[in-house]
Amino acid sequence: MANLCSNYVTLSGKNATQLFNDLTAFKAKENPNDFAIHFWYTTFYEFLGQKVGVDVPLPNAEDAPHSYDVFGSRYFHCEFSMEGDNCIYMSGESAWSPVVPFIHLICQKYSLTANGEYEESGLDFGGFFTIDEDQQLTDKDMSYNAYRYYSEPDYFFEWICENASFGYYDTIEEVYKQFDIEGARPLTNDEKVELLEAFNESKLDN
Repeated sequence: MANLCSNYVTLSGKNATQLFNDLTAFKAKENPNDFAIHFWYTTFYEFLGQKVGVDVPLPNAEDAPHSYDVFGSRYFHCEFSMEGDNCIYMSGESAWSPVVPFIHLICQKYSLTANGEYEESGLDFGGFFTIDEDQQLTDKDMSYNAYRYYSEPDYFFEWICENASFGYYDTIEEVYKQFDIEGARPLTNDEKVELLEAFNESKLDN
C-alpha cells in the first residue's frame, strides 16, 4: 500500500467559481455517491479536457510512472469547497508524493493563483508552494520536522515534548536534535529541562 501524502491548497482568481462548478459536475459524473473525486490516470486527463485513447495513450503497465511525471502522483482523492467569492479550497491524499504539478495545470487552465502545502511523515518530507499570476511555481520542500515547525510553530515544541514522553526517542540528544532546523531559534535552558523531564517520563513508564 502506498504511503499517503496530504495536500492542502487555496486557489484564487476570478475563475475560481468556474473551477468549483466544473469539479462539482465532474464529481457528479464520476463519484456521485462519494465525498471526494478520485483522480487517477484517466480522470486527471479527462478533467483537464483531454481524451484518453485519443489525445493521450490508454493506461497500461506504464501509467503509474507517467502519472507521477505529469501530475505528481498516481492518484489524488480530492475534496473541495468554496472559500469566498473568488477562492476555492482543495485538499486530499495522494500516493507517495504531492500533486503540485496537477495543481499547476489547473491554475494554468483557469488562470488562478495558488498557495498550498503538503506533508508525508512516513517518508519524512513536507513543503510549501505558491503559483503566481504569471504561473510561476515556487516549491520549497523540507524534512517533515521542518514542515511541522514552520506550519505550526506554536505547537511544535509541545509536539516534540509529547513524542519524547511517549518514548519515541532513544536518547535526550536525539530529542534535542529534532530542533536542528534551519532558521529555528535555539532552545532555551528551560525548554531543555522540560524536554528532559518528558524524556525521563517515558523511561519511568518502561
